[in-house]
Formats: sequence, structure tokens, C-alpha cells
Amino acid sequence: MTNTNKLVRFYKGCDGGKTGFTSEALYCLSATAKRGNLRVVAVVIGVENSKTRFAEVSKMLNFAFGNFENKTLLASGAEVENAVEVMRGKCATAKIGAQKDICAFMRRGEEAKWELKFELPKTIKAPLCKGDVVGKIYVLKNSVVVEEAPAVLLEDISKATFFDDIKRIIREW
Repeated sequence: MTNTNKLVRFYKGCDGGKTGFTSEALYCLSATAKRGNLRVVAVVIGVENSKTRFAEVSKMLNFAFGNFENKTLLASGAEVENAVEVMRGKCATAKIGAQKDICAFMRRGEEAKWELKFELPKTIKAPLCKGDVVGKIYVLKNSVVVEEAPAVLLEDISKATFFDDIKRIIREW
């Protein structure tokens, strides 16, 4: 097949796009490229010639990849430091993390403006399963919530048996 989108062949990370031309819109191009976990889309309309549309989209993609990043603030499966007490469970505290990667699209070097806030209960009651939602994680930029994600259990929590309770009493005595 012939592809008139030269970026798909020659631009690192370019994996799609659409070229076009009409007498009213002139030469047009929309293209998407991905590097790492950052996907960028660039669009030009009304360019005088085909060569210029590819050059302009390349400049836009280069600017985006050079100046912005999709930073992972909390990886899926990473345990948060906030301890939640487990009632009637085999373990005393629950391991809690994010259900999915929590990322923020930001200008490079902008990390200080971003923070995570956790809304978790003080206690939870066993039995519980890995992946159960137990709270929320908020992403704040300049103290304003811009996204929220579920906080989940990272492991199963079995209900304590009578013998587990006896062992705990003896240990704490």
C-alpha cells in the first residue's frame, strides 16, 4: 500500500495520521506519535505545500516531546505509606495502592506543583480481596483536584480464626 504520510516511515514514534488536500483547506495533516508513556497529536491545516505540512507537524511533535512529559506520580501496585487498620483480619494493617498508574501530563521540571492526597478509612473489616476498592486517591495541581483514582487492596486479607486471636493476645501480652 502507498502511504502519503511520510512521518509514519521517518519520524521516531509516529504510528498514525491522515493527510489531505482540498482547494479550500489546502494541504493538511494530522499525526500521532508515542514515545514512552507520552502520546502526542499534532494537526496542521491550510499549508501551502506537502513538504511544509510534514515539517510543521515534525516541529510540533519535537516541541511536545522536548518540553512535556507524562510523569508517573504513583505506579499501579506500589504501596502507599498510609496505614489502614484491619479489624478481625489475620494481618493488623492493609497494604493499599493505586488501581492503575496515576500519571500527570506536565511541563518538564514542574513536579513541585503536583501532589497526591489519600482519602482512606481508619479501619476496614476482614475478609477482603486483592483489588477491593477501599478509598480514593486525588491528584492535585496547585492544590486543585484534577483527577481521582480508586485506592485498592494490594493483597487478600483473610478473616482471623479463633486461634489467630489467641496468638495475637499472647504476643501482645
